[in-house]
Amino acid sequence: SGIALAVRGDNGTIRGFGDLAAAGKIGILPGSMAAMYLGQHGVHTSPAGFESDLLDEVAAGELAGAAVTPTAIGYYNAGHAAHPMKALALFASVGDLNWNLAAGIAKPDAALRAAIDAALDKLNAQGTIGRIYARYGVALAPPR
Repeated sequence: SGIALAVRGDNGTIRGFGDLAAAGKIGILPGSMAAMYLGQHGVHTSPAGFESDLLDEVAAGELAGAAVTPTAIGYYNAGHAAHPMKALALFASVGDLNWNLAAGIAKPDAALRAAIDAALDKLNAQGTIGRIYARYGVALAPPR
């Protein structure tokens, strides 16, 4: 998983990271690693509270793109077939913007973490996670 750049399906101007500065504003979640990374690279950004809001703004032409999860793009496309988004893997080489399967927990708990890790490993080995992702148009990237 990680961060991809969501652009309108008819986008023809953004092909690589170098195109972002001239493309217009890129939507971000405030305080995210993507927001920091894009800010450090001089990309003009626009914040929103939810990935779905960012995708709506891209669809409306208010943003050139949005730095969101591929899962959000797939889920958006499942409900907006008339205006699909493309996911561009512009951040594939940025370690802080890519991660393996994960689950967040409220506070450190070694036993709970081990149980979650075991459950994720089992679901991944059975292909369950890949099938869930595929239902939303998202390809499950292999762990790194």
